[in-house]
Amino acid sequence: MRIVSRNCAVILVLMAFSIGPVAIAGPAASFTFRLSGVEGEKVTFRGGDGTDWGEVSYTCAGCAFLVSASGVGSWQPGKPNEPGVVVRLGEGGKTLGLTCEAAQCQIEITPVGDQLQRKTIRRGEATKASSSSAIAITVWP
Repeated sequence: MRIVSRNCAVILVLMAFSIGPVAIAGPAASFTFRLSGVEGEKVTFRGGDGTDWGEVSYTCAGCAFLVSASGVGSWQPGKPNEPGVVVRLGEGGKTLGLTCEAAQCQIEITPVGDQLQRKTIRRGEATKASSSSAIAITVWP
């Protein structure tokens, strides 16, 4: 009986070593950013936790652009893009359309003189906010 249990233990140990290292994937890291301001067609953001940038601006007349952990740049619909939020300026810079291009995006909007509104949207879902609002966004890739 002892021989059988030793053999089983040896086989299990050999199997564990023959498989090699196993990668365990943890949850993807989130990143945050805030709207700093809008001046005409120029939008400025301040990067937060998980971003590779401090403050960036993007000028865009009637187009959409992507804010991601690595910065702000063009967005190409139907093509692979980095996880982030697609931003569209509307009404001459008075509104922002925000579309989640990640597993989940939490958008905190505080209109001037009003209370915080927290919205959680998923890939492909959108919301709209006044560009004069305080806006903070957390993205989970």
